[in-house]
Amino acid sequence: MWTTVRQIFRAAPVTASIIFICSGLLAWIFYLVLFEDANYRVAQEQLGVPLKFVMPGGQNGTPDVEIGLIKLWDGEWWRVIIAGLHHGGSMTSGLIHLVMNCLGLWYLGQLLEYRIGSLRMALLFTTSLVVSGLPEALFGMSAVGISGAICAIFGYLLVLRHHDRYILEMLPNQVVRIMLIWLVACIPATYFKILPIANLAHFSGLGYGYLAARVAYAQTPWRVPARAGFLAAHLLIPVGLYAAVHPVWNAGYHWHLGTSNSLSRQDRIMHLRQAVAINPQLDPAWVELSTQYFRSGNQHDAWTAILQGVHNNPSSTAAIRKAAFMGQLFQTPETRKLARKILDDVFDDEAPAWAERLLAQAPGSQRFRFTLPTDPQQKYEIGKPVTLPVPAPIEPNPQNEPLAPPNPDDPDSAAVGTAT
Repeated sequence: MWTTVRQIFRAAPVTASIIFICSGLLAWIFYLVLFEDANYRVAQEQLGVPLKFVMPGGQNGTPDVEIGLIKLWDGEWWRVIIAGLHHGGSMTSGLIHLVMNCLGLWYLGQLLEYRIGSLRMALLFTTSLVVSGLPEALFGMSAVGISGAICAIFGYLLVLRHHDRYILEMLPNQVVRIMLIWLVACIPATYFKILPIANLAHFSGLGYGYLAARVAYAQTPWRVPARAGFLAAHLLIPVGLYAAVHPVWNAGYHWHLGTSNSLSRQDRIMHLRQAVAINPQLDPAWVELSTQYFRSGNQHDAWTAILQGVHNNPSSTAAIRKAAFMGQLFQTPETRKLARKILDDVFDDEAPAWAERLLAQAPGSQRFRFTLPTDPQQKYEIGKPVTLPVPAPIEPNPQNEPLAPPNPDDPDSAAVGTAT
């Protein structure tokens, strides 16, 4: 057995090492699942996979909300590379995924490594693993597996088979057609949710490997500038990793920053407003934005934010409950009047129905009805200053005179400061 292992490592050391590393990672996960009672996906995250953070939906059937790759957004850029060495989303699918990829890698990898050498093979595999994984990360997807790098090897061989008769014999047209058909068939399989396949990784890896081989075997007078340009283009990899860690176009990323205790409240509010501007259907961002406004002492902006969240997500249990709670904090006639005005501005013709719905959601002992506005005002917007009448202060019996016991027939006799 050990003789066979040594022969395999001697024939294609890089290819064999990759298979050994991937198999070892899966075995480690199996150990954690079987003997440490760990969840498969959680074990993957512990070993480097950037999993999507998902907020569970409500009890009334509200769907779960996918936020994104928060571990990656915390600056752990290396997860883009490590994720490519993991396989599957469960023990069964992980084992099948690993076996299929290892078979493909052994068939194509040793073929290429024998021709270009172990050093170039190691460089090609490492860069293709990053290049194929980056598009998935940039679009907020958690992709695992070395199939993107295998596609890069396949793309390289597509060019090399025109320059090497042995490669052409080992990779005939029939095999090429089957592999290309498989790559194309993966697209509808993913679209119809038959199989979760990282098609971006497949095609970006295929294109990278094909381009690398075209540049390496170019015979034109421009081959030297082409090779220099191709090498210089690799400087974009750190830029891509930085963008994957800081996806400013992603609403979930701004929500993540908006919930970070390391930022000031003003910065949190800025990120949360950016999150709801990018994706108004991200109801956790509306709820958190309302919370941050309330904690900053701006009750009316908090009320406006949560109402806008309910308006954009009318089936969100969290947003509706938050709005019902916020509405009961307006306890004076003046503030309730303004609260109803804001509700009318947000919901327009649906305002009466939503006022009743929020009233029904409020705790029974704290229900306050919103008074209807009697004077026209401009539409309330977040950040707009609000001027409310200041109630006259009540002097609590300045003469320190003794208070008479309350008279049940006289409601004023129980008022604070009322003296006999």
